[in-house]
Amino acid sequence: MKVIVPDPIASLTTNVPEDDYPAWANGTTYASGARVITAASHQVWQSVQAANTGHSPTTDDGTWWVLVGATDRYKPFDAKLSDAVTRQMNMSWTVTPVSRADGLALFGVGASSVNVKITASGSTLYDQTFQILDTSAIVDWYSFFTYEPEYDTQMILTGLPGLAGSQIAITLQSVGAFTSISEIVVGRVNRLGTSLEGTSIGITDYSIKERDEWGNPVIVQRAFADTTTFQFEMPPTDARRVKTLLSRLRATAAVYFVDETATDLGATVFGFFSDFDIPLTHGSSFATLEIEGLV
Repeated sequence: MKVIVPDPIASLTTNVPEDDYPAWANGTTYASGARVITAASHQVWQSVQAANTGHSPTTDDGTWWVLVGATDRYKPFDAKLSDAVTRQMNMSWTVTPVSRADGLALFGVGASSVNVKITASGSTLYDQTFQILDTSAIVDWYSFFTYEPEYDTQMILTGLPGLAGSQIAITLQSVGAFTSISEIVVGRVNRLGTSLEGTSIGITDYSIKERDEWGNPVIVQRAFADTTTFQFEMPPTDARRVKTLLSRLRATAAVYFVDETATDLGATVFGFFSDFDIPLTHGSSFATLEIEGLV
């Protein structure tokens, strides 16, 4: 079992324009429901009142503006899996992590292929293109011949050349006319232990499912979060290291996964741990770690 601890981004460039909505202008009057962007903070705001003039969104207390979220340019780094950027173009981002990042995770991918290129001091250290066709639906000869192409929505890379100051370029090739992605995570890969049988996956659904006074179902579809309970083994001498690492992540979203070669198990989750337990024994310690994914 491993975890990618996200690294702060020192710099970012992209071909995605920041043109979601008009930029906020001090002398413009905005109607209720009008949206603007603030380029300095890379955020989208919505007016909550009519005759909205001269009230800066970034300093408002919620009387005139409400924050909608990040602009498309910065959505892949806003820690929200349900808020994807979708454009009619091939999209690319080049990021420079603050420290050494040897792991990369992509979520909500809508692309036919992904190219990852890492450069440092003008030299190319890594350059690979991945076809992310999802063939898990092919289970027999019939499904082989009737399979409709589908693309994997997740991708994890480890063992990247994590040199300080290196630039990581991620380019997504479109599926048809559109390309989309929810989140890009770069950071250090840390091993927690060896994953065991008994690791379980599920979801927490935030949809409303009720019945009215006549018994008719009332369903309001909302977002859901992935959940995973990891069972893993480690030497008791690793307990202090693992506890220290997890303690540092108690309020930080990270990418937890069984192994980079086992993403088809569905046990990859980007989120927070809610609880962990490490029994100390003379032989191997069998630990439990519960993760709740981001929405």
